[in-house]
Amino acid sequence: MSNKEFSLYLVPKVSSICDEIVNYYKVSYKKAREILYNSKLYTMLEKENTKMWYFSYFMLFDMLKGEIETGVLNAPRD
Repeated sequence: MSNKEFSLYLVPKVSSICDEIVNYYKVSYKKAREILYNSKLYTMLEKENTKMWYFSYFMLFDMLKGEIETGVLNAPRD
């Protein structure tokens, strides 16, 4: 998949996850982006070969909540 094609998947996921962060944690959108971009989840999500972008934004947000609460990212395995 090309970088352009990959970004077509990534951008809406990031936006939806940030919306969930704003609603759940009651923070600004700017703070939500900061939280996401500094997470282990985002480090994996931005790499196409991890296939994290296959997951729904809701599942990704749930993984992010777990990471925030425990400091550990629990990603599903094949």
